[in-house]
Amino acid sequence: MGEDVAAAVAWVVQHAESLGIDADRVVLMGHSAGAHLATIVVADPELLASAGAARDNVRCVVSLDSAAYDITTTDVRTNPLLAEAFGSEAATLAGASPTVQAREHPVGLPDVLVVTRGAPARVAEAVKFVDTITNSGATARLVDASGMTHEEDNTQLGVAGEDVITPPTREFLRSCFS
Repeated sequence: MGEDVAAAVAWVVQHAESLGIDADRVVLMGHSAGAHLATIVVADPELLASAGAARDNVRCVVSLDSAAYDITTTDVRTNPLLAEAFGSEAATLAGASPTVQAREHPVGLPDVLVVTRGAPARVAEAVKFVDTITNSGATARLVDASGMTHEEDNTQLGVAGEDVITPPTREFLRSCFS
């Protein structure tokens, strides 16, 4: 799955001129599993490299409510969705964990905005990912959207009057492009 996203990034960068876009202004943004994919693609530099792209092709990342920053064998035993997607082998889980990959490959990580909500363990996992990005020297910001549901933190982004995730996302993207 990460390979597919990395291939899409490489394609966009390689075809930027014909698409009429600026190849230096690529942002990855995803919700839930899409947030996991956006973060793993930049956390594991090999994914982009094998597709013919690089981390510096991605200016920044907005991650909306992923529950899979650091996937462990305990997670897959208790969450059938994670088990189905990643299996149960520890090395595979580490390879699919953005926090683990960012810690192992800290040089050149892009700036990241993480929107999280839910159970304390879920929020703590997002905090750990943000801390890992910050420790690499990149900028990372956490937005706690605990008053929202998993669906709302996606559908409410950009809605007029929404004041939890829209303003910090706009500000993050402004700073990303400044």
